[in-house]
Amino acid sequence: MTAATLRCVTYTNMRGHAIVYSNTFTNGTITTIRTINGNSDALLEPGEKMQVYMDFRQIQSADVKPVLTNHQDIYGKPYEIIRIELRPNVGAILSMEKEIPAVMTLK
Repeated sequence: MTAATLRCVTYTNMRGHAIVYSNTFTNGTITTIRTINGNSDALLEPGEKMQVYMDFRQIQSADVKPVLTNHQDIYGKPYEIIRIELRPNVGAILSMEKEIPAVMTLK
């Protein structure tokens, strides 16, 4: 699966939902997709690996639905589950969920 074969990538947490990549509009550098190993065709095959990098700092509050009043609400909080979905032009959606671990602030 290459960026060219994706319709969109979405990010969801408890407070909102945002499209962080779309093939119909340019959204800067929020999402970057890179081939780690494999060929450059449009099919993610067994053994091939892709890296999906998301810079959440680039998401604008106005792009999150419902619109957030506090920009910090874009980020996942400790013990919260976030979901990232890769939606191809054709085929099944790849949905990934991750629970954000507790974070300690070092002083």
